[in-house]
Amino acid sequence: MFMVFAIFSGLMLVVGLLVVVLGVKGKRLDRHALCGKCGYDLSGVDVDGEAIVELRGKVCSECGCEVGVRGMGDGVVIGNRERRRWKWVVGCVMILVGLLPGVMMLGVVDVQQYKSNQLLAWEILHPQFSLDVDGATDELIDRFNQLKVGKEVASDLGESILQLGEDEEVVWDQRWGRILFEIHKDGGLDKKQRGRWVEMMTKEWELGRPGRVSPEHLDDVLVWYKLWPCEDYRGWFYDDPKPTTRGGRSYSWMGFIKRVYLDDYVLINRGRDGYSGDMMQRGFHVGGNLFEGSGKRLNEIREEAGKDEFRLVIDFEVEVFSGGGNMSFKHVVKRDMGELLLVDEEPRARLLKDEEKLKRVQRMIRPSGQTRFHTLYVGGPGGRYYEPFTLKGEWFEPERYLSAEEFENEVNRNGRIFERHINFAVVFDIDSRAAKYRLPSLELFSGYEFVEGPMMYEVILRINGKEYEQGMYVGEKRLKARGEQGWRGNGLWLPRGLMRVKGNVGDVILRPAAGYAYRHEHLEEILDGEIVFENVKLLRLDYGEVVQARTQGRSGWIDLRDRAKALMVELGEFESVEAVEAYSEEKREEKLK
Repeated sequence: MFMVFAIFSGLMLVVGLLVVVLGVKGKRLDRHALCGKCGYDLSGVDVDGEAIVELRGKVCSECGCEVGVRGMGDGVVIGNRERRRWKWVVGCVMILVGLLPGVMMLGVVDVQQYKSNQLLAWEILHPQFSLDVDGATDELIDRFNQLKVGKEVASDLGESILQLGEDEEVVWDQRWGRILFEIHKDGGLDKKQRGRWVEMMTKEWELGRPGRVSPEHLDDVLVWYKLWPCEDYRGWFYDDPKPTTRGGRSYSWMGFIKRVYLDDYVLINRGRDGYSGDMMQRGFHVGGNLFEGSGKRLNEIREEAGKDEFRLVIDFEVEVFSGGGNMSFKHVVKRDMGELLLVDEEPRARLLKDEEKLKRVQRMIRPSGQTRFHTLYVGGPGGRYYEPFTLKGEWFEPERYLSAEEFENEVNRNGRIFERHINFAVVFDIDSRAAKYRLPSLELFSGYEFVEGPMMYEVILRINGKEYEQGMYVGEKRLKARGEQGWRGNGLWLPRGLMRVKGNVGDVILRPAAGYAYRHEHLEEILDGEIVFENVKLLRLDYGEVVQARTQGRSGWIDLRDRAKALMVELGEFESVEAVEAYSEEKREEKLK
């Protein structure tokens, strides 16, 4: 756009200057011979070339100047001329117009304040033709706040913006969303227009769900509400600072599932789930059990309709600017969520037989213990780091994590938040299964970045020949993590009870979970084959230590690195803790060479 206006300004300046010159010079009226100095008419009639030659060397009777003599006088000029005032006026205007963009861009004059509301609105609707659309937007918003925009202009502008937003060929400009906000704040949108605005904002709301459900197996079926805007955030807006209510709170939206239909049959006729978010955040992504408790009604609809395949449709009641007083309004949005098939047996993912892929997964993935972590949150500066002594005798050494740079950074090395111990697992001893949901979130495996799904495994810990189901699943959690694989969990655990499970070495088992994969992540197929990591070193940690660390707030760190070194010595892999540290230092020196 800058180049367009630069070319336009240049053309206006050049053409304007040319028009001024032509206007000053004027139009030739005749071919009389004139004195070049005073303009006196030397002949009184039109002359030809021979007559002009004859005049040369003579004296002008008016001013006494010799005409036509080289080096003396101003010679002979042919033709009387009449200046064209309109031309030089037009030329001057063109020059001013050519200079105006430069003046505006340099900020010498705030021209926005002199523009009419209609012109500002036109610029906002056609930003490609505006030199400063941000300035035009800010000026119009100021005028809205000062009640200087008439209802007719506001209404026409609102309708134009809605039409642009409804045209899929037009790229949304978020300034339009802010202007809609200002128009609505002043009461400039009627009920129908407000509804169209909500339809625009929620156009791409989706429901991540399985394609098949069994009325007899609904309690554990998870759906994901993808309440996101269009890719270009059509209808939404963002501003800094954010517009807020009189109480200083950000405006928000709320969405409720009002009705759920199978074709024309009502499955659910109440507000089932409700979600809310900041208007500036624009979207929401959360899981829930939409079908819970609906098994009986599903069977009734199935029997009445005499078929198994239905169209799933959801009515969302959306409240926009909730908590904003008169700003708040509601609109019901109907969204078609696609085909749903009712089946008798519990749907499960197909087990995919692929020996080569299974071998790669077995080769690339390793259990890893995060040996320094915070009990309230997991995170912090620095990247992952694999402690070298845990890789002794292992080919598994991802170079990108064991670089010389990692070893060289002593500050990061001594105060690491993410330190991985390969073939280690942090195991919490807990009193009840409920306590496992209060454990810190840790990454349980390493190397999964180098394998491809689809995969979904239940994690099982086997110690002293007995298996303990962990109630956690790892693999391709594509719905929750937007396509990323999820290999985190709330830590491995063992029941404490009256007799504490003994042992500091065990097997970590990854068992394909076909039912969970379909119910929760809607995977049609997953890789078959159980993976067993034998003789994994277990860093045992009593849950009481977690509770105690949490009382320290921000200082609630748990550090198991020395405990891990001692375990290596206890298992006979090193003679002493000093030998463990010397081995790591040796590997560090090798990297720095």
